[in-house]
Amino acid sequence: MLGTAAVAMWWDVAPEARAEWEDWHSTEHMPERLAIPGFLRGTRWVAESGEPSYFVSYEVASLETLTGGAYLERLNNPTPWSRKMMPHHRNMVRSLCVLRAGWGGGLPRTLATVPEEYLLGNKAMYLFAYNNVKTAYSKDGYFSEAGAKTTLKALAASNPKLKPEEIRLAETYTNEFVKKALAKYAKRK
Repeated sequence: MLGTAAVAMWWDVAPEARAEWEDWHSTEHMPERLAIPGFLRGTRWVAESGEPSYFVSYEVASLETLTGGAYLERLNNPTPWSRKMMPHHRNMVRSLCVLRAGWGGGLPRTLATVPEEYLLGNKAMYLFAYNNVKTAYSKDGYFSEAGAKTTLKALAASNPKLKPEEIRLAETYTNEFVKKALAKYAKRK
């Protein structure tokens, strides 16, 4: 774990609100939180089934980060989109945590298994990038329509030549390859 404290949260989001909620959380809320001094890493986990459906953790430099002015300013003055999305958090549990002890290999042990050529000479940058994308990986290979839309939105934001309105996502992003691979390789298990 980075830092000496964290905020851990669990909640559900109504199915009809999930697509917009995930867009908001990925493109506005989490980047906003990680811009606060002392916020070191944020992760979002989604349950395969049951409730609560989401778990989010923000690792912070110290407990004071979560009681300090910069965080309280954001907490007490949410953006208009945040105000719209907050009512969709159901059965929310929020807990402030302090690191008392740590052990195990964790990310350094994982990093030791990465081929050197993947690091491009910058192990710290690779680790930073990995930490910021690992929650986006699909466990079964499938991706949602909302995920494809979010990817397109991110690509368009970084490339002004890209015209999202000219891209037909249903023809560009499909799960057909995943279905075929799972059908073929699931039999071998």
